[in-house]
Amino acid sequence: MALPLLGAALIAGIVIGFVQVATQLSDMSVGFVPKAFLIVLVLFIGGPWLVSLYIHYMAQLYMEIPHWVQHR
Repeated sequence: MALPLLGAALIAGIVIGFVQVATQLSDMSVGFVPKAFLIVLVLFIGGPWLVSLYIHYMAQLYMEIPHWVQHR
């Protein structure tokens, strides 16, 4: 469930790292600001899907509780 966010941050980090090496920039904010912006963008785009995934998972989990209690 964290794959879209981590994947976006990983790809952005690699691309920004190459750009920093090519331009010899060593400022930390050059790497942080684009990654933060990309993570927020991915959250806005994929957020509804992630929330529906969490809601479905929790509903399934709560429906399984009687099954767990019955067999113990």
